[in-house]
Amino acid sequence: MSQNGEAAWLTQMDAASPITDEQAAREMDFARLYLVFAQDERGRTLFDHWKQTIGRRRLPPTASLQEYAFAEGQRMFVQGIQEQIERAQQG
Repeated sequence: MSQNGEAAWLTQMDAASPITDEQAAREMDFARLYLVFAQDERGRTLFDHWKQTIGRRRLPPTASLQEYAFAEGQRMFVQGIQEQIERAQQG
């Protein structure tokens, strides 16, 4: 998506700058997109599957660093969706 697109706020964040009301509204609109995983039956089924298969996957002690990094990336993906859902629900 281009910087002029819907997710342009993702690339415009500056830790030293206070968040504007417009920025907060765009972030909330973005978070609400994730509600499909909580409100739609198909989305909920998919997200539950990800939580079961990705979120609870355990690797053997013999796994490589690459395997651990890949699994952690997948877990962070699932956790990120959960955080956006919670943010949108708390509004």
